[in-house]
Parts: sequence; C-alpha cells; structure tokens
Amino acid sequence: MVLLKASFASGTAHVLTTSWALVATGTTVPRVVFKAANGRRVLLAQAKIQMANAEYGAGTTVRLKLRRVNNGAKDVTNSAVTYDVGIYSSGQDLTEAILTLPPVSYRLSGKANDRVELWAKVDALPDNSSGGGQVQIDEASLVALS
Repeated sequence: MVLLKASFASGTAHVLTTSWALVATGTTVPRVVFKAANGRRVLLAQAKIQMANAEYGAGTTVRLKLRRVNNGAKDVTNSAVTYDVGIYSSGQDLTEAILTLPPVSYRLSGKANDRVELWAKVDALPDNSSGGGQVQIDEASLVALS
C-alpha cells in the first residue's frame, strides 16, 4: 500500500449538532479528492471528540461516517461508526475519545474528482447546550491508500 492522499484538520472546533454535517475545523476539513475515475482506494479516518462544558443526564451517541459529496453523492459503504457518550455532570472540558473509523475499500464512482469527506452528528444536544455545553471535534484526519 502506498499513501495516496492525506488530509489533517485542526483549529477552531467543529460543534456537533443533531443533523449530519461536514466536519469543518476552522479553515480545514478532512477531505480527499481522487482525480482518477476508476479503481479502489483504502480509506482511513479518525476524529477527536471533545466534551466542552457538556452535561448529559442520560448520555447520547456520537456518529461519524465518510461521504462522497459529488458524482452521485452517497455515504461510503461500511464507514460509519458510533460512540456512546456516558453521563456527564461536571461540565468540564475534556477529551472524550479518539474515534477511528473502520478501514474501508472505496470504489471510485467512474467519474473523475470524487470528493470524500468526514461527516458527524450527535443524537442529542447536551442538557446545558443553551448555557454553552457542546460536543466538539477539534482534530480529524482522512487518509487514502492505493
């Protein structure tokens, strides 16, 4: 295997909402673009989940996936991962987890310039979201091997 593409994102934290969204940390996003139209690539991705003053009385679930956003936009098969967040009552800022998505064999769409990105959401906002509690991603990466 040879490293083909790599994208590392860090900076201003991406705040998770209850809707799927591109993970955007400041001015960088975990995204790879493939110029070739055909073939297979192995995709690897991870993200650091931060609890920023978040409080949960019953916990929630963080969800991550890879998504092709052009050339017939669709989720990348077998790329999704979930993580159950426990009960938080302290409202502290801390790293909850570094989530690694399963390695996937991605088949190019048959059109040039497939664009694959890391997307995320949380099933429920923190109980104290109106007071500033957030679930965030402040670092993420997406790597393609050939």
